This record gives sequence, structure tokens and C-alpha cells, in this order.
Amino acid sequence: MRLTSSSAFTIATGQTVSNDVDVRTGTVIALLIPAEFDGTTITFMGSQDDVTYYSIQSAGGTLFTVTTAASRRVNLGPADLYG
Repeated sequence: MRLTSSSAFTIATGQTVSNDVDVRTGTVIALLIPAEFDGTTITFMGSQDDVTYYSIQSAGGTLFTVTTAASRRVNLGPADLYG
């Protein structure tokens, strides 16, 4: 049996940060980028208390980013956002 779930986040027009999405009970495996997306790079932030947010960095210490375009599915590795 395959279990799936989805959560939506929105970046308002003219803004650069979305609402938060709780991913503690699952694993992020993909981002579905809508046709209206007009950026090129997505960065991620995480929080342990839903108050203070930090930029997520890779194991090598660099900012974790995804380069994409509109109307795409971006697959993420199991460890990309885990931690």
C-alpha cells in the first residue's frame, strides 16, 4: 500500500517567504512548482519552536537551495530537509 500526503504553501505576490508547513510527520519528496512561479531559486528555513526560523544548510555548510522554473516537479533526496 502506498501512502501519500500533500501540504501546500503559498508565497504571496511581492513576498519572498511562505507560510510554514509542518513536515515532522513525513518526508518531503518533491515540490510542485506552479505555472505562476516567477523565481529561479528556492531556499528553505526550519524551526524547532515555530517562532525562530533558521536557513537550512547542507552538510557541507552551504545554503541548501533548489534552482527551478515554473511548471516543474522538483524531486528532493530523503536527507535534504531531514534534521
